[in-house]
Amino acid sequence: PKPKRRARSPHGPGLFVTDLELIEMLGVPPRAASRVIQELDRNPAKYGFPEKQKLWGDRRYRPAVEAYFQQHYGLKLGDPKKPERRNG
Repeated sequence: PKPKRRARSPHGPGLFVTDLELIEMLGVPPRAASRVIQELDRNPAKYGFPEKQKLWGDRRYRPAVEAYFQQHYGLKLGDPKKPERRNG
């Protein structure tokens, strides 16, 4: 099923996004992305993909989605509590 388009901010995606906004942000063909998102939603314990939040109109928290993809594809983020060491 095609993701529903809902009211969107003229300023771009906010903190909570619909699946359609998520797909547009990913830049992936909608049909392919929709199938992948459905699979991720079928087994949240296996994939750990951020779930839709009823409180926020069945939208996902965008920073959590971005962190999921950064971690899943190997982007290593430093510990924000530790300052970066520089030589020189």
